[in-house]
Amino acid sequence: MEFANSIGLSGHAYNKPPKAHQKAYGERGYRPHAQAANSISMGLIRERAQFDFMPLSECPDAIPQVARWWCDEWGLPQRHESMESYLSELASLKPGKLPIHLLALSERNIVGVATLKDQSALHKLFPDFQYWLSGVYVPPALRSRGIATALCLRMVDIAKNRGVTRLHLVTEVLDGGLYAKIGWNPIRQVHVDDLDLLVMARDVL
Repeated sequence: MEFANSIGLSGHAYNKPPKAHQKAYGERGYRPHAQAANSISMGLIRERAQFDFMPLSECPDAIPQVARWWCDEWGLPQRHESMESYLSELASLKPGKLPIHLLALSERNIVGVATLKDQSALHKLFPDFQYWLSGVYVPPALRSRGIATALCLRMVDIAKNRGVTRLHLVTEVLDGGLYAKIGWNPIRQVHVDDLDLLVMARDVL
């Protein structure tokens, strides 16, 4: 299958499946296959207001699942020619070094992931924007339960502890969606690779 180049919500350049093969490309997603989520009791998710967190670098067994989530949602990053190459990159990450891929856990099951990084495919448009929140993903069956919010807020704390003063992100949800509700402000709307995108920022205080 041929793929078209695109800027995903993760802020990286991806090889995106053609629109005919997308039901809801972007933040909302649609793929229910995630094994890590299917084994979780929905009752437990609804009852828990908090989640545990762990860097992906400390949970290497989760790398294939996370890679599948991201690739199913946004396609394989353009810098990679194969899934094997992508898995190798994720396995080579060093604890404490950027990018930081953070897992959200409930009852020791992976329920979401997000990334803090210091580069973006939008660098040419925003050369002064250094730190980015990206790759925020929660399986469709587990959305609207506070997982993405918890991940985003924890990433803000991690950025603050690293001395970051401002974070950025890019989303296809042009009203800001969830991010607007938790302190992110719109900066500029851009059109990249046939997509309308909103760049947002949040001061880290």
